Amino acid sequence: MFNQRHFWLGFCLHNWMLGGG
Repeated sequence: MFNQRHFWLGFCLHNWMLGGG
């Protein structure tokens, strides 16, 4: 099982960037 936190951080960052900051 991979690091879930790493995945969540990447997911949040992606959404944040898509939202335009």
